[in-house]
Amino acid sequence: MRVKRLTIIFAALLFLCGCVRLGEGGTEGGVDIYVYYAVRMDGQQASSKTVDSEKHTFSAGDDILGRVIGACLSEPESQKLRRVFPDATALLDYNLQDGLLTVNLSKEYGELFGPQLTIAESCLTLSLCQIQGVESVVVICNGEKNPNSEREDAFSSEDFVLDGKALQEFEREIILYFGSPAGSGVVSETRNVVIRENESPERPIIEQLIKGPEDKSLLPTIPKDVKLLTVLTEQKKCYVNFSEELIGGIGEDMSRRALLYYSVANSLTELEGINEVEILVNGNPYGSLFRCNYAISNAGYESTSVTLYLSDSSAEYMVPMKVPASGGGGDDPEGAVMRLLAGGIDGHGCLSALPQGTRIIYCVTSQSGECTVRLSKEYCENIGGTTQETAALDSIVLSLTGLPGVTSVRLYFENAPPDTLHLDYSQPFARDESRIHPDFR
Repeated sequence: MRVKRLTIIFAALLFLCGCVRLGEGGTEGGVDIYVYYAVRMDGQQASSKTVDSEKHTFSAGDDILGRVIGACLSEPESQKLRRVFPDATALLDYNLQDGLLTVNLSKEYGELFGPQLTIAESCLTLSLCQIQGVESVVVICNGEKNPNSEREDAFSSEDFVLDGKALQEFEREIILYFGSPAGSGVVSETRNVVIRENESPERPIIEQLIKGPEDKSLLPTIPKDVKLLTVLTEQKKCYVNFSEELIGGIGEDMSRRALLYYSVANSLTELEGINEVEILVNGNPYGSLFRCNYAISNAGYESTSVTLYLSDSSAEYMVPMKVPASGGGGDDPEGAVMRLLAGGIDGHGCLSALPQGTRIIYCVTSQSGECTVRLSKEYCENIGGTTQETAALDSIVLSLTGLPGVTSVRLYFENAPPDTLHLDYSQPFARDESRIHPDFR
């Protein structure tokens, strides 16, 4: 059984050698229970102190289990202590059978992870195991196992070593990826961070990405006002949930959004056991990606990679971004480019430059260098105003004419171009370098 070490330093420590049990102690007509809370770190407390307790007296006729759990979920009386459970965490129900107490808390409990989850588990266990008949405790979240907990079995008070030792801290080297100086890929930066015992490294990695690069020539990929809400790894996929400031900070700049994906995905997949990353904003999907070695500057690109041109935030210029030509780029680079522009770099619309639902009916290049592309009716039906139409056209033309042997692009549609289109498609389009951002010409 793995032992968790918590610093628990307080004058009344000796009671744990012979825990107060219901009916074995307390004031007349009541039972004294030492309820545990996290120690408030305000600069005055010793840094090694993690949890402490305060005495609560409960009437012998009370629902002792429910009252003690409620006390753990509430604010303590002492200003030196703090509640570790998230706001609005509530007791749904509990069940005591054969010495095993199952405590079912509301969904807010699922927000805890790492050291804070360990402290919460210890506070409940150490508080409840003082009660007659409670030998071990298991805490579940909304009827299910807390997804952030690594523990498979129940806790007993013996699982928390009360020897005055703190949760051990150790230094770990991590590899982070930030935007290259030109913004066309990501560059690795190595730094050391202090990680506490039982803390997974995913959160420190994202927190360091939010802090930004130490090398001032590199570009930050996550706005500094963004908050990391939760991070969870399950079945080799890491789910990173950011606050809504991410959307405002990144905006519609597809090149910045691509750097965000590359930065987060490459940084987290440096960890053993993570193969894929999904980014969420307030719990809503924002995009997922596997490791992107092709996006790492100076790392060499695969022979099947292609350069896409994506709109900047103002849709005034196009910014190049090298991505893998998934789906057979070697034999059909034009088709690979169009599939990526229609389906996005993740195949599900992430960073798609074309209107939602657009399908590529065919894409062929003649010996003269003219690439003919026929798009489905969804392109015409879902296109926005002139700005979006111009950006989509620039993206297609610049991306295709960047391929060897392609000098111009002619667009056709599943149906005749309706009045919703604003540009003249009667002639082929040649490459226009002025549409590329000045930094990349």
